[in-house]
Amino acid sequence: TEWNAATVRDTGIPRAEAVGRGVLDLFPYARGTVVEDEYRRSLAGAVVDARDRRCTRTGAEPPRWFDVTYAPVRD
Repeated sequence: TEWNAATVRDTGIPRAEAVGRGVLDLFPYARGTVVEDEYRRSLAGAVVDARDRRCTRTGAEPPRWFDVTYAPVRD
């Protein structure tokens, strides 16, 4: 899992708070949405490109747009 400086700036979530946590823990309002479906597909092994996703830290403040790729990390 990586959480770079741009992601910190854009989400307001510090790296130390994000690394090791799942998308649904960080963005609980995403449950029951296409974001949850994409995330679960990636956990099952798929590479998922999610374009033009609106995200905020709480779901209340003005959203920012993101292009996200969910992918399993294999070693």
